[in-house]
Amino acid sequence: MAVKHVVKESGNKNFTAAALDDAMLLSGFGVYNMLHMLMCGIILMGVIMQSLALGYVMPAAQCDLDLTLQQRGWLAAIPFMGDYNNRIYNTVNDMATSGPSAVVYTYLGEFNNLRHRDKMVAFGSSFVGIGTVVLPAVSWLILPMEFYYPLPLLGIAYRSWRLLVVACALPYALGAVLLMFYPDSPKFLNAVGRLEECLEVVKKIYSVNQCKPKESFEVKTLISDNQNNKKENNRGIMTLLHSVREQTLPLFKKPLLPWTCLTCFVQFGIFATTNGFYVWFPTVLNSLANHNGDESSICAILDATKAHGNTTVVSHC
Repeated sequence: MAVKHVVKESGNKNFTAAALDDAMLLSGFGVYNMLHMLMCGIILMGVIMQSLALGYVMPAAQCDLDLTLQQRGWLAAIPFMGDYNNRIYNTVNDMATSGPSAVVYTYLGEFNNLRHRDKMVAFGSSFVGIGTVVLPAVSWLILPMEFYYPLPLLGIAYRSWRLLVVACALPYALGAVLLMFYPDSPKFLNAVGRLEECLEVVKKIYSVNQCKPKESFEVKTLISDNQNNKKENNRGIMTLLHSVREQTLPLFKKPLLPWTCLTCFVQFGIFATTNGFYVWFPTVLNSLANHNGDESSICAILDATKAHGNTTVVSHC
């Protein structure tokens, strides 16, 4: 471990200096890391619930909104198409959803030492699977509720499907509140040269994990990992763009180009199939449940639903 003792020129006291990764190892692993993983997991659970909620909301909302099958298809495609018929707000919502889903993995990893980082990111990712279980469970509890509260001021009627929309947003709200009590990640603070703040965060992790006062932490100063630790280099759009270019351009050159293309192709296939499956699966189940019981293929049942559902008003409303 690259920890070294340095003698302070102004006195006889010794203090310990270490790189950030070594200081994180000394801070240990414990309650702080688990609580932080739980907070990030709640955000990830909110991401998946918000992304998949439309599939459960649309069958329940089709009567209130007089949605045909074609209109429901447009609504499902809005997050991937942009604005259509003044629905830009839905696009903004999905842009806000994409941010936490990507950044939270980095934020989770940077609060853990190298020994436990990959494991904690894997455990945090499991909350995505938990969200896919929680969403249908919550929908099963809420959607059968029969209540009707007219809201003349908004010009809407408050029914169970609107309550489901609110319930799916609760993990986001809880995550936003919890984030207010967490600092910037140590790696970020170290990268921008805020070493004192970075050390305070590491001390906090040490104090919670080891149940000891922060003053007993062995490391008293951090060695910057940034070779160009100048404030002017940490500011400015040109520096940021240059950094993005230097990190992104190699992906589109040999030897990484074939792997980049393969990864994009696989991801395209995954999202093209899974998103459509999740959105329409509740509708498929409803079609099967409402079938008259005659022997028919699944395609025939769905074709009948399609022919029936493209009318202006759904008959069973």
